[in-house]
Amino acid sequence: MNLLTTAIDYMQNLHGSAAMLSYLEGQGVRRLDALRCGLGMCPVDADLKACRWQPAESGETFLTLPVDFIDLPVIDILAWRPEHPSGFCQFNGLAPYLGYGYISERSYFDRPVRFTSDIYEWLRFRGDAFLPLDDGLSRAIMLTCSAGFLVSKTADGERADQLMREPPRSIPPIQVERRPVNGA
Repeated sequence: MNLLTTAIDYMQNLHGSAAMLSYLEGQGVRRLDALRCGLGMCPVDADLKACRWQPAESGETFLTLPVDFIDLPVIDILAWRPEHPSGFCQFNGLAPYLGYGYISERSYFDRPVRFTSDIYEWLRFRGDAFLPLDDGLSRAIMLTCSAGFLVSKTADGERADQLMREPPRSIPPIQVERRPVNGA
């Protein structure tokens, strides 16, 4: 059994938690949207500096969200304290961003892309927003968004600006392949 499957087994459905569903509704997240996207709860042992978490039977209860990507089912699970929606941890660090379906539809068109760093806002938009998780991969995707970004918070605009201005970590070497001309 792989670790991701174990983590999924620890996740509890929100159906039985009226208090948590009420809390989410207070954050503007509709109950149906929360349940449809697989939002759950899990006792976790979180390393907030490393942005990683593991299931823990006696850990603090975090909200959890499975992340799918392209044609893959769950590739990662985000976890965060309910009161801190921008401070999320990843289970295995494989998810580059939230909003794959949204960004793939809009990245090459002339419409701005909605950018957020708040998971509740992402849920309020029913997934129709881009939420970066991995700076390098997110930046690469953002470079394809020629019409720019829409933000609802100044902090999100500053975060998008920071990502776009970040210099590349490294530039790979470019080599010219030499092929014989006319079979010579």
